[in-house]
Amino acid sequence: MSGKVGAAFKLAGVQVFVISLMAALASTVVEGVVACSAWIGGLVFVLANLWFAIRTFANNKTEARQIIFSIYLAELEKFSIVIVTMIAIFITVNPLEPMAVVAGFVVAQIVSLVISPKIFNNHIS
Repeated sequence: MSGKVGAAFKLAGVQVFVISLMAALASTVVEGVVACSAWIGGLVFVLANLWFAIRTFANNKTEARQIIFSIYLAELEKFSIVIVTMIAIFITVNPLEPMAVVAGFVVAQIVSLVISPKIFNNHIS
């Protein structure tokens, strides 16, 4: 496993920790359904982002065209994972607080934006 894929797993671990902490703290203030919904939304982002990182960094492509195609394909897969997973969650999970799901998703994105440069900075080759 390359250093970048390892860094992606480290980032996913930090994201899961932060959204779990957020959900635990939220459960002391709001209903458990809201906290659990936020946690689920955060997990959707983490899993899709981890899939993207694995597909992008685990390839052994050397030509620029192949690398770009691989990144575009991984991004398409990531969007598909988010869409399908969100639809499945909204259909099957009951009770659910939709705004909390979106909020958890957004918090996970913010954590990724803040933490990614710090984690990946050490793994740039």
